[in-house]
Amino acid sequence: MFDECLKKLRKDKMISQKSLSEALQLSRSTIAQYEGGTRTPDLQTLIRIAQFFDVSIDELLGHEPERRKMDLKDENFIFFSVKDNSMQNARILEGDMAVIKKQDTFENGDIVLLTMHNQVPLIRKVVLKDHIVALIPEHPDYEVVLANMLEVAILGKVIGISFV
Repeated sequence: MFDECLKKLRKDKMISQKSLSEALQLSRSTIAQYEGGTRTPDLQTLIRIAQFFDVSIDELLGHEPERRKMDLKDENFIFFSVKDNSMQNARILEGDMAVIKKQDTFENGDIVLLTMHNQVPLIRKVVLKDHIVALIPEHPDYEVVLANMLEVAILGKVIGISFV
């Protein structure tokens, strides 16, 4: 699969094997061997190739990301514009659009959209123990908040992010 993906990416970008070999600091014969399926790159080279084409390693290896089809008119979803970087280490950034499946329950470790005391909704990882819920940000500049479960309203679970 890698050989076919590499060749397709190269041709889609309309560059020659020679140009690709120069960009990656490899020999043209190495690129030809990769595309012919007689040789495979080591991990570091695979990373460089993925970066060059701006694709994931999974895509480069021919693994298509699973696509979930969603009816955008479905009333079971909320689309929430992320307001801060408190979930940055979970790769949820200010300006991203979070897709939320409406539900009022969660499992420990889920990332959810919630409100406290009817304030502005926010996204946090949640962990519940003995009726106390920890609202955990994924950024060192934000603090974990502990609250009685009765003070927290779960609006839904984050199931997807549209990145900026």
